[in-house]
Amino acid sequence: MLRLMVPWRYVLVLLLLGCGGATKREPIELGEPEAAPSEPPPPPSPPLAPRTCDDAAANVTLITQHVTSGLGPSVGVRCQADRWAPEVVQCFALAADGPGLSLCAALLPPEQQRALESQSVQVVRGGDPACTELAARPVVPAPSPSGAGAAADGQAISAKELEQLRQAGETQLEPAPAERRLMAQCRLARIAASFKVCIDGSGVPTLVDLARSSRLPGYDEKLANAIAAWRYRPYLAEGRAVAACSTVTFVYSLPPG
Repeated sequence: MLRLMVPWRYVLVLLLLGCGGATKREPIELGEPEAAPSEPPPPPSPPLAPRTCDDAAANVTLITQHVTSGLGPSVGVRCQADRWAPEVVQCFALAADGPGLSLCAALLPPEQQRALESQSVQVVRGGDPACTELAARPVVPAPSPSGAGAAADGQAISAKELEQLRQAGETQLEPAPAERRLMAQCRLARIAASFKVCIDGSGVPTLVDLARSSRLPGYDEKLANAIAAWRYRPYLAEGRAVAACSTVTFVYSLPPG
C-alpha cells in the first residue's frame, strides 16, 4: 500500500509546485471609458441688423420700379405713421419680389393693412377718385341688427363639411362687367367675400350673412342671392337631422391680360 501512495504524493507535490510558480496576473480594472472630447458648439448666428423705414422704402422702390417708383415712398410713409413692428420693417427691407411683399403686408394688423392698401392704390392710380373710393370701402361690414338670424343658429361645422353636403346651386359667379373693369382700372387682381351660412334640418339655407366684403356691393349681393338658392343634404348629428352653420368663401381673380 505504501508503494502505491508514493507516486501520487509525488504527483501532488509537482502540481503544487506548478501552481506556485505560475505567473501572477494583475486583475483587470473595468472603469468608465474615457469620453471623447466634445466639439465646442457652433457660435450663434449673428442677429439680423435692425432695419429702418428708409431701408424698407428703398427695397420696395427697387422691387416695384416696373409699376411705379412711388410705391416705395408710400411704404415709408405708412411705416413711420403707423410705427410698424421691427419684424415687419425687416421683412419689407429684405423681401425679394412682389409675392414676398404681399407676405410682409400680411404681418400687419388689419387696420394697418387697409391703410397701406389704400395709399398704394392711390399712388398706382395717381389719385383716381374711383380707386380711392374703392380702397376706402370697409372689408368687414357693419354687424347685423340685434337678433337677426338668431332663430337660424345651429351646430357649428367646418366649411368643408358644409360644402360636402351641398347638392345644388350655382357656384361659378363673376362680378358684373362694370365691376371687373373697375378692378382692372385699380389693379385689383383678386377679391374675396365670406358669408356665414346656416341651414335647417332639411338642408335649406335660413341665414346668409356677409362676414367679409369683396368691396363690390353688387357682387356681394349677387353671391348672397346665389347662396340662398343652394340646397343641401340634411346634416346628421347622432343620426338626427339638425340645423348647422358654417362659412362659405368666394375668391375671384381677374384673368391675366
